Amino acid sequence: MPTFSGSFIVEPNDFPLRAQRFIIRDDEIAFDFRYKTSHVGGEEFPLDDKARLQPEGFYRCDVTDPNSEFEPDQAIIYILRAKVQERGCFVEGFWHEKNEGAYKFWGMLLPEIGPAIVLRGRERRLSE
Repeated sequence: MPTFSGSFIVEPNDFPLRAQRFIIRDDEIAFDFRYKTSHVGGEEFPLDDKARLQPEGFYRCDVTDPNSEFEPDQAIIYILRAKVQERGCFVEGFWHEKNEGAYKFWGMLLPEIGPAIVLRGRERRLSE
């Protein structure tokens, strides 16, 4: 299964969000998102989880953000579209926070290319 990574556009533009790892499986999407929040001094936080396929056709992940300034925020991440294309994977979804509302995110994630190795004088990717 190919692994993708890249940055998302977020509306309203409230926080940077990127995917370190994004893997589409039959009934789930495994991801490692990184995001920054102004609530905690602009630190970057990891969110490593899985969104499960719902009967309605989208993926859902319920998360608790322990990095909230006041109390743990509860959020739901909806991945509405994850379409693998020739140059990468187009992803579209919503990050819905219980106390703050919804943020739409989308972006073209690029495929991860394995580390290069040298075989008899020529470079080759491990994924070949």
